[in-house]
Amino acid sequence: MNNAITIPKEAVRRDNGIGVFVLQPDSSIKWQPIKTGASDALRLEVVTGLKDGDQVAEPSDTTLKSGAKVTPSFAMKVRAQ
Repeated sequence: MNNAITIPKEAVRRDNGIGVFVLQPDSSIKWQPIKTGASDALRLEVVTGLKDGDQVAEPSDTTLKSGAKVTPSFAMKVRAQ
C-alpha cells in the first residue's frame, strides 16, 4: 500500500454504510463515507473520502453522531504510506 491513504481497520464503522467519523476544527465530528481498497492485518486503504492529515475517531463504546463534540485525543491521524 505504497503512497496510499490508510487508517486502522478498527476506525471503520458500518452503521450508515462504510465510513468514519472525522474530527472537525471545532472539535466536533462528522460522518464521512469512504471507499476502501487493499488492506493488511492492521490497516485499510482509503481510496476516496479522506485526505492525508485528517483525523478519524477511535473505536468507542459510545454511540457517535455527526456534530457531537469530542476530545481531540479521541482521534487518530490518517497517514499516507
